[in-house]
Amino acid sequence: LLCMYEIVHVNRSFTTVLTQTMSSKANLDTTDESDGLQKTTEECHSNLISSFLTFSSLVFSNLKENSAAAHLCFNILLCVSEDNYANAFMHDENQVFPVFIYKTKLHHRKEDRKGPTAMSLAYTLLDLMSEFLMTNLTKNFPFD
Repeated sequence: LLCMYEIVHVNRSFTTVLTQTMSSKANLDTTDESDGLQKTTEECHSNLISSFLTFSSLVFSNLKENSAAAHLCFNILLCVSEDNYANAFMHDENQVFPVFIYKTKLHHRKEDRKGPTAMSLAYTLLDLMSEFLMTNLTKNFPFD
């Protein structure tokens, strides 16, 4: 994380690498026995920012043990959000990615069994920050 922070902080052109879209095809070519229809392959899109948001949500869910890592994740997200290109990319409605956000189990929250829905990265970042605030609202932060 420290190396990634240094790269993002010093080299502002690295954010273009973070926003490059990678696609992978899951091979789901199977034939259903009952109706004889063949299912096609499913294409999954991802990039490094969406993977980093998932990693950050995991770090934020266990803040007691990962306070230094959480501090670095916040600094990396701050550097990425300051870049104009990354900010425009995250707010682009045509670029949607399914990003899984780890959520702490709370008494009033129902368990969500469905997978992540594809949304813009700005919405996912807002969801991540609101989740962090909801779960740590009354606690003292260990890195303050």
